[in-house]
Amino acid sequence: MSAKRYLVGAAVLAPIVAMSLLVLPVLAEEGQGAVNSSTNTNAVVTNGSGDHGLTNAEKRKQAAEAWKKAQEEKKAAAAAAKAAKKAEEAAKLAAMGSCMAAAVDKRDTAIVTAIDVRHAAHKAALQARLAALKAAWVLTDASARKTALAAANKAYATALSATAKTFRDARLAAWSTFNDDRKACHPKAASADGWSGSGTDSKL
Repeated sequence: MSAKRYLVGAAVLAPIVAMSLLVLPVLAEEGQGAVNSSTNTNAVVTNGSGDHGLTNAEKRKQAAEAWKKAQEEKKAAAAAAKAAKKAEEAAKLAAMGSCMAAAVDKRDTAIVTAIDVRHAAHKAALQARLAALKAAWVLTDASARKTALAAANKAYATALSATAKTFRDARLAAWSTFNDDRKACHPKAASADGWSGSGTDSKL
């Protein structure tokens, strides 16, 4: 009876064992494929996630290179700004020359005109005095002659005083305008002009 049961059990288990031998290699192969797939996926994620795959030394190197690049760009920008400012200042200094030339021309032309006006006034005053004195001296009445001579000299002095004031006002106005023009030309124009000040022409 035991032998019969054994034979029956063996007959039942034999197909199951055979099937297992066929299925296990397939399952093992599929499992290995899943593992490889998971590994590849992790590798892609790791490689595609930026610097997660870098070592600390590599990260420090990247940071140092980025800082160095930023400093170089900052230095280049500062140098460019300095060069631009220098070029702008050079342009202003170049423009100052022509601007000051025009300002000096306007000032001295005005003073020359004032001198011409003063000269004409002086000539007229002197001619008037000449005529008045000649007329006074031929007077036979001593009292009248004295009065006429005094009047001629006084008129001449008054004319000269008025002429001097007119010239002084014109000269100072020319210099005042020049000082404004000079400031407009360039802040350094005043220090560059060794003859600054209306006192330069005070003896005219």
